[in-house]
Amino acid sequence: MDHLPILSSSQKPWPDFPALTLEDYDAAQLPLIVQPKDDARYRLSEKDFDDFPFFWMEDQCLHVGDDLTDWKDRIIYAAEKLKLKLKLGSRKQERCRSIDEDRLWIGTKEIYDFSNYPDLEAAIFVQNKYYFGAINEVLAFDQPIPTSEFVIERADGEWVLCTTKLNDYISSWAGHLNSLEEAERSQRLDKTKGFLRHMLKKRWHKDRHHLLRVSASVQILARTIQEAMAWYWKMYMKDAERLGDRNKCLEIAGWCKSMAPKSFDFLNKLTPYFAPAIDSHPDRRHNHTKCTGSVCETFTMEDESTYKTKHTPECDGTCGDVEIDPQSLHDLIMQGKIPIISLSLGPDGKLKTEVTHSGDVPHYIAISHVWSDGLGNEHGNALPYCELLKIFRMLEEWPLKHAKPEWMNSFLNLMDMAKKRLESTGIDPLALQKVKEMREIMEPMAEEHVDKWLDILKASGQYQKVNLWMDTICVPHIKESRKIAITQINDVYSGSYYTIALDAGLESLPDTASNTEIFLRLELSSWKGRCWTFLERERSTYHLRVKVGNRLVDIVESFEWDDLDGQGQFSSFTIGRLRCFNNWCKLNGIIKQKGFQGLDPTRLFSSPGEIKMDSLGDLLNNFLGATSKSVESIGTWGATPHGQYAESFSILKCVKGKIQQRFFSTYMTALDSQLSMIPTWNELAARSTTRASDRLIIFVSSLDSASNSGTLSEIVQLKKEERMEAWIRKQSTIPVDFLFLNSPRLLTPGLRWAPNDVYPVEIGRKLTSRSVDELELRVTRPGILLTLDMEFKLNASPDESEAKDATGKYYEIPCDEATITDGKIKYRVRRSRNAGEPSRPTLKFPKGDKIGIIFSFAMNPNDVIAASIVHVDSESPDEIHATFYDNVYVILDGELSPQDPTVDPSTRSKLDRFLVGKSSTNEEMNCYWNFELVEKTWVVG
Repeated sequence: MDHLPILSSSQKPWPDFPALTLEDYDAAQLPLIVQPKDDARYRLSEKDFDDFPFFWMEDQCLHVGDDLTDWKDRIIYAAEKLKLKLKLGSRKQERCRSIDEDRLWIGTKEIYDFSNYPDLEAAIFVQNKYYFGAINEVLAFDQPIPTSEFVIERADGEWVLCTTKLNDYISSWAGHLNSLEEAERSQRLDKTKGFLRHMLKKRWHKDRHHLLRVSASVQILARTIQEAMAWYWKMYMKDAERLGDRNKCLEIAGWCKSMAPKSFDFLNKLTPYFAPAIDSHPDRRHNHTKCTGSVCETFTMEDESTYKTKHTPECDGTCGDVEIDPQSLHDLIMQGKIPIISLSLGPDGKLKTEVTHSGDVPHYIAISHVWSDGLGNEHGNALPYCELLKIFRMLEEWPLKHAKPEWMNSFLNLMDMAKKRLESTGIDPLALQKVKEMREIMEPMAEEHVDKWLDILKASGQYQKVNLWMDTICVPHIKESRKIAITQINDVYSGSYYTIALDAGLESLPDTASNTEIFLRLELSSWKGRCWTFLERERSTYHLRVKVGNRLVDIVESFEWDDLDGQGQFSSFTIGRLRCFNNWCKLNGIIKQKGFQGLDPTRLFSSPGEIKMDSLGDLLNNFLGATSKSVESIGTWGATPHGQYAESFSILKCVKGKIQQRFFSTYMTALDSQLSMIPTWNELAARSTTRASDRLIIFVSSLDSASNSGTLSEIVQLKKEERMEAWIRKQSTIPVDFLFLNSPRLLTPGLRWAPNDVYPVEIGRKLTSRSVDELELRVTRPGILLTLDMEFKLNASPDESEAKDATGKYYEIPCDEATITDGKIKYRVRRSRNAGEPSRPTLKFPKGDKIGIIFSFAMNPNDVIAASIVHVDSESPDEIHATFYDNVYVILDGELSPQDPTVDPSTRSKLDRFLVGKSSTNEEMNCYWNFELVEKTWVVG
């Protein structure tokens, strides 16, 4: 599959996909079979499944009736099955027999059964019709595409598929379709979608090694064409059933199960095929058996007392620790200062340390790392000498060698982006000329300001020092000052001149790793999977560097302007503008003076205290004023196509495009303090932390800026069980999904609707306003009002629908549920409890009470939604006042089954019950009839 990009510096060579015919495709003519010289080459072993797990996923679709559930059992079983040999035939060509595919369709299993045909014939039929056939039926528009364009002869004489030219044919096809009238183009694309659906259907054969390889190649081709349709025309097909168990496929490749949903944002339907290419932790294999579907727990320390700080690989472990006096750290923090460790080399060439603070140094660099990589210390503020020396060597050249070009770029790149944008749109020639003139003035002026800063640095002697903040050596283990140090995190990372992210997996990459691989590995790294590093990254938005091999990589600068679509260019320009002002503020000491005021540094100019502008600041303001009228709305930028970049198609461009969307959406959302609450919660929900209570501290800290000042300082001093309530009482907006979270709740009357902590569960994007003077939550949602004509009882059932018994066989776990019906529609209500959660008391309400079930959103038949069950205290025409009790799931059945009663059994006469025979009662069925559907404002306490 030569058209698939190399995404990893350690990527395995793709397996062979045999070309079983050399004839040009003819829909009316059956092809000649070219039998492989060595059938054994195409028999898959367990190693093939391990190296390329998509074969396992494909095999699950090609083999039916298998009731094994463990993937290892499946693979061994499949490998044994695949040892069956075809009868070795001669090398002569034989024509494929006619196969009527329509007669092979088994509707009950939704699968094509080729088991009555030899595997080779079934494989050539599928390859001819759905590989070479797809290339001609979909991509050919002026003349047939010869088979020779997609096959190649290996040195050993075997013929295999080759897709080197596939991208060119797709690009030509797209160009042709774009030349057609919209109606005709739409018609042809609809026809293509129909053909793709047939390509993706399941096919089965009992001895299927050729068919397995052919089907896998057809899948990859179909997914590639789908990606092209999304790239050119934003047309998306629903996930086909052929993708099977993608998550399990990635687990086989060594990924954590939590990584699968994260990767779909930028790899989407091709994720299973790239899984073996992108090991999320190079050179390290980890046990992910304890990880959940949303959070990777591999790097969570289970026993902090056994933690060991590591030495560098070159050290024999005898270099000794460099210890920092904890009392000095404590004293500085209690004075409201941020401790900094100043590293330098003494006359003897040995590393020296000095405890100082951020106000006494012209700059410092912050380190962001994960303790599981070995740079933490549970017993004191100390690191091995070899590790501190390694950090010093990494950063010692920064001020004089790297600071000037990087800072100059931050000032000049902004103007270059505006210039390119104005040149491409041509909407304001006068503004373009003004930007060009300002660019000429900006370069010498910016250089003068940076040189002045460097001269001051040299005069102070600080350029020979590395001023460092790192939690291991700067946060004391003294409880009182440690709490205050946590509240300083915002100022620490926003005020650093650079933040360096360290991750063992990224450091193990070669210096030649591409920007695409760096981003993908970063997204799947242990550093990206921890809660504290989320806050550290967010506060380092404009100055984060990731250590990759021996390089320090600026992720923001890794995107080429010409490769970005309009939306990406708008985001890049916005971030560039803010980064430019951020660096100007640092040059002038403003951030150090004012502290963290939010991710938008322009807000510093509206906060109390006058900021004195200089010539560089004035020029920046003039530049923004000159371009503000020419910079169109975000909607206009978003509608801008890629230009020439989009005319040619490749999977690599698709991956890069999705990376851009992911990256810039994360940054742009973080810049909007009004929108950041829910994305922040969801980011933390997908990350792990050693102390569960840290999630709330990090959550509040990430929202703690000028508009929410002091909240963190108050909360961190409270007991853990009091913190969530204290935060909620201060909020004027609250996520609606707090009401529907399946989590423990606050016990305070009026606040029972609220979770008692920040939990690793994603929530929806809706916010609702609330008065800080009122405890209750007000939401307008549809729901059910149920007047109880008998006692309501409902137990919590485990999430799993089945379990293994002692013999290893699966059995069904009965599920307790309540039914609400009027004989025409039926709602089923269930309480669930998570795996490992202890049993919960039965939920009970007495006869005669009124309860409500609040839906998270309006229901359609066959929907399953989260809901809240409440006790109704009072009603008015517009509002229902109620007390929260628990969360449930509600299922709206699409149609009633024959066993469902059409009338309330309690209303039947004795004669009717006698004639019907034994009739279940409402109590036996846990069935309720006296209800009404409402949509009002629920006031929930």
